[in-house]
Amino acid sequence: MIRKMPKWMAGMALVLAVGASPLACGGGGDDEDMGGAPNDEDGTGGNETDGSGGNETDGSGGNETDGSGGNGEAGAPGTGGTAPTEASIDDLIGAICAYEYRCCDGGEVAYRLGTAAGNSEEDCVEYFTFQLHESNNTDNPFPTGSAQDLLGVLAYTVNLTRVSENAAGIGECIAEYEARDCPTLGDGTTAYCVEPEDAPDEAACALVNLFDPALEEGDRCTYALSQENVGTNDVECAAGTTCLEAGGDNPEDFPICVQRGEGTDPCTEDDDCDYNFYCAPNSDCTEKGDLGDDCTFNDEDDPMPGDEDAGCKAGLSCDPVDLVCVNTCTENFPCLSNAACPEGFVCAPINVDEDDENWSACVPTGTDAGDRCDEDADCVEGWFCDGSVCDEDDADATCDRNAQCPTGRYCNLNTFDSTNTAITAAATCDTFIQGGDPCSPPSATTGVVTGCGEDAPLCLWDSADATWKCQAELRGAGDDCFDLGAGLPSECEPGLRCELTTDGEPYTCTAGADLGDACDATHTDADEIDCGVGLTCKNEECVEQVGPGSDCEDPDNEGAADSTMCTNASCTDNWDENGPEFICTDAPVPESNGGDGLICGVSE
Repeated sequence: MIRKMPKWMAGMALVLAVGASPLACGGGGDDEDMGGAPNDEDGTGGNETDGSGGNETDGSGGNETDGSGGNGEAGAPGTGGTAPTEASIDDLIGAICAYEYRCCDGGEVAYRLGTAAGNSEEDCVEYFTFQLHESNNTDNPFPTGSAQDLLGVLAYTVNLTRVSENAAGIGECIAEYEARDCPTLGDGTTAYCVEPEDAPDEAACALVNLFDPALEEGDRCTYALSQENVGTNDVECAAGTTCLEAGGDNPEDFPICVQRGEGTDPCTEDDDCDYNFYCAPNSDCTEKGDLGDDCTFNDEDDPMPGDEDAGCKAGLSCDPVDLVCVNTCTENFPCLSNAACPEGFVCAPINVDEDDENWSACVPTGTDAGDRCDEDADCVEGWFCDGSVCDEDDADATCDRNAQCPTGRYCNLNTFDSTNTAITAAATCDTFIQGGDPCSPPSATTGVVTGCGEDAPLCLWDSADATWKCQAELRGAGDDCFDLGAGLPSECEPGLRCELTTDGEPYTCTAGADLGDACDATHTDADEIDCGVGLTCKNEECVEQVGPGSDCEDPDNEGAADSTMCTNASCTDNWDENGPEFICTDAPVPESNGGDGLICGVSE
């Protein structure tokens, strides 16, 4: 479910394990020409390709394109975790490039890696190792969704003069990439989160697992790799210090490592203490709570989300009821959506003392009247959310949505009958309609359904007797059809379109005009027909669409992008200055247009 973001979260930054904004340079050199962002010495600029923007392709963004989350199933197998127990960062770049070329087709790679790194796996390795070791370039050109996040961080943020490689940790990350599956389409079933085995700073590909800090107090550092930005301990500054921007405790005009307190060191506020420490009431820096440890809030009488006093270590949260540290994706974890909860649990409102508005947590799915909820999914099947508590479905009650009706029934909110005559919505729980029986036409109105049952779920127009009827299959080539218009599904099989092909005749399911044929994009006249799958109508002639990574400038309008030229309908300004002005992104090509609906899910 989707919840509104509470006010307390409005200013919180998203941090992921691989790093923060790709700001510092990726190669050698001395401290005076390293560590700054493009046009900025403080390292605060940059874009999202370093892992802080949530790009899914590095495995840290948590969605299905890495085959490990979302609704994705196991994809094409990897080679298995065969990496050496100790390896170099160059070996890791090789493993990431190998994954890109194993799972992405040529066009996707061309968009994601560009002309410099997208010609071959060898070019990929050469490009990113050059940026890491030899280039002083701090301007990361890769937008989110192109070069993998970790590749971008290694190339443009990591400075090897400020860290030392952790060979064992790098080997763990390589093994993860080699074992990673290519994604496949999900099966439509709900995917649940899984309790993480490791803390953020223990994840195989976390920057702090790949590198050990090489800087001490007073050394110039890369602010993008500070604990504030990466969500773990500092990557460059030794434990007990952190990279701080100029000003305040930092007397310099550029970021440096400044001292931060650890156990028993004196403090006056939490910022005086190092990663995973807080300033206790006795004015000593004290280690934050581990799993199951006690925790408290600043206002014990009115605790608010995020306002912890004796807080929990990174990756854990304080359960406001039992006041103990709980892990992500577990019972009682304070949450914002059902996706944050394990199977059998939902993110539902809870009472914290007398506060019944500000807290939600992972609790068992509601099974009884009175269990709190804020959407139907918070209640078990056969129950619905009646305002704020679960209630049992009732066939005899009026309804305003399907969840209020028992199994085998739907909420009849249709305002047109099977002959397209306007009617008043019954708002009753009616039995599902069987195949061949009259039904109400499809509607774009949210919550309105045709009433057709599982065996014949399609309400299609029967031109023979001018009636909508429940059918099991879509119309085939040459069959009569009803043009439902934009925003509604087609009555025709994938690859066909419902179009008027002969004056005075019913609409017909057609494969469309062929390459080089005359065409138009108007379905309501019979002058010409639209183009078929993989084609688009330009200058009244069908031309081939192009795939991801290809030039998508409008042939009828020089200097303009044209999304209809792309098989995935996604054309954008090209971030790669060496390529065409406009380029088709790596967005999925839908199955209806000859694709597989995946990003990087097909091996060449």
